[in-house]
Amino acid sequence: MDENEVVPLSRSLLDAWLVKHEFRSQQSSDNRCLLSFSYSENTDCELEYSIVVTEGEDAQLSVRGWSDKKFRSADRPSLLEVINEYHDGYRWPLIRIREQGRRINLDTSLDVDLSAGVSFALFDDLLTGFLDNTYSFWIFMSKKDV
Repeated sequence: MDENEVVPLSRSLLDAWLVKHEFRSQQSSDNRCLLSFSYSENTDCELEYSIVVTEGEDAQLSVRGWSDKKFRSADRPSLLEVINEYHDGYRWPLIRIREQGRRINLDTSLDVDLSAGVSFALFDDLLTGFLDNTYSFWIFMSKKDV
C-alpha cells in the first residue's frame, strides 16, 4: 500500500493502523474498535478509546477517549479552569465534562469528515496524534490539584 495514496475511508485502514502500532483491540457489537491502556504513573489513570470508522458518502472518523479517573460534581468550577488553562496552550483534544449523578467524567473526542478520502499517512497522523494529545492532556491533569 502506498501510504500517500488517497483512498476511501474504510475499516481496512483502521486494521492496518492497529497492525502498524501493534495495538490489540476489542470489537464491540456495534462495530466500534475499543483500545485500552493500563495504568500509567505519568497520567495517574487508565485510558480507553472507542474508534468508529463510518464508510461511504458521509465517511467519518470518530474517536472518543476517557479515563477511569472520576471527579466530584463540586469540582466542576475547578475542572473548567484547568481545562481552559490547557486549551490556552493546546487546541486538541476537545474535552467535555460529562456529569453522572454526583460524579464527573472527562471525555476527549475527535471527529473528522473524510468523505473526500484519506491517505494512510494522514489517517495514521490523525489517530496517533489524537492518542498522543490525550495522553499529554492526562499528564497535564495529573499535575493539577483537582
